[in-house]
Formats: sequence, structure tokens, C-alpha cells
Amino acid sequence: MGDSNNHGRFGTGFPIFQPDPQNELEHQRLREKRLAEAQAYHALAYREMPADLRDRAKEWGVSALMEAIWLNAWDCGYRQAVRDRAALKAKLSQEEA
Repeated sequence: MGDSNNHGRFGTGFPIFQPDPQNELEHQRLREKRLAEAQAYHALAYREMPADLRDRAKEWGVSALMEAIWLNAWDCGYRQAVRDRAALKAKLSQEEA
């Protein structure tokens, strides 16, 4: 028995998982798309960081910490804006009905 796959009637065994090339290609494309979206998201956040905040962080020697705080704050604001927009759409659709 052991770890071999030679349990079949013909004794040659077969792999249980046979990846589909088309499926693998689709997964690769989706991974690349998610990575590109994440990079664009961070680039937008860095671009929106106020210049005075960036200058003060360099002056105080805490650039990495300030960038992390800024990204966190920007992410919270972005997510809240998405929630507000969704709530407004729901409210408008209820009023129309």
C-alpha cells in the first residue's frame, strides 16, 4: 500500500488531481488582476498623502511608520465611502419602490 497510487486494476495508477490548463490560465489571470488592483490601490493612497505630512515624517525620521498610518487611515476612509455609497443606493431604490 504505502504512498503509491498503484491501487487500480491495471496497476499503472493515475494522479487524483489533473490540472486543467485552461483553468490554470484563468487562475493565473485572476491572480495578476488582483495584484494589479492592489498595486493601483496603494499607488493611489500614496499619491493622496499630503506633502506636509510626508515632509514632517522625513524630518522626524518616521517615514515608514507615517506611511503605514496613512495607508490605514486612507483604507478606512475608502471603505467607509464604499459603504456610504451602497447605503445611499439602497435607500434610493427603496424610495423608488
